Amino acid sequence: MKITKILSAVTAVAAAATMAVSASANYAPVSGAQSWVDTSSNQNFMVTLYSTDEANPVDFGIDIAALDSVTYTFTFAEPEWIDGNVGGWIGSSWHNTTLYPAGSDVYNAYNWVTGGEFWGITDDALTDAEGNPMDTQAAAAKPTQTVKVGEYTYSVTEKLVNPLANGDMESLELVRIFMSEWGAVMSETVVTQIDFKDASGAVMLSMDGLGNVIAGGGDTGSAGGNDASGSEGGSDAAGDVNAPTTDKQSPDTGVEGVAAVAGLAVVAAGAVVLSKKRK
Repeated sequence: MKITKILSAVTAVAAAATMAVSASANYAPVSGAQSWVDTSSNQNFMVTLYSTDEANPVDFGIDIAALDSVTYTFTFAEPEWIDGNVGGWIGSSWHNTTLYPAGSDVYNAYNWVTGGEFWGITDDALTDAEGNPMDTQAAAAKPTQTVKVGEYTYSVTEKLVNPLANGDMESLELVRIFMSEWGAVMSETVVTQIDFKDASGAVMLSMDGLGNVIAGGGDTGSAGGNDASGSEGGSDAAGDVNAPTTDKQSPDTGVEGVAAVAGLAVVAAGAVVLSKKRK
């Protein structure tokens, strides 16, 4: 098992040195998740935060207009194989295709909006192959940094570009938030919690890695709460967010956004360093 991982890492480094390779990363497969969580692409962990789709309505009863940032907390499927090479970005899609159809300037401006890129971790409890405290975080070069919040556990926070708050849209029909992760080489990434926050940093809604609400939110069992125009009352199409659905509402592919950063994984692949827990 371990020698297989080592050989795989060596192969990844060799490939990166000779040709452009696609990102190798990866979220561990998720089973039993709520319908508003989509990990069908192993590079994106996406949450449908709001939808007026009649077949698959989603409304957590929060004021979408007040949504300012999101924090993803994550660990690794096999912590003993943390090598620090975790990276990506947080992004979002905000749509009202009734008012702003696909292809319009407003649609394009808020479709697959990518936030600041992050790379690496800093963890004094781990050491690299030379016995030095692990610090793979390129803090000076990246606009966003990860934060250690527990043993083998880290978080990354990103400010969101909200069209309601910016005044670019009057209302929304669909909101999706995602963390794109393309850098984990030796161990798959596992999202453990997602926190949606207002401008003060207060948590409006918190869910676990399966999409189960663990804090915040409004009346998810009815059309009540705050709708995506920021007004009281909600949408008649909001429905019961806890009702099981089979359609996971396939995300916008975001091919352009993924392609723009996937090449960075080539550089990252050359930085494979095994780690161990410090004594």
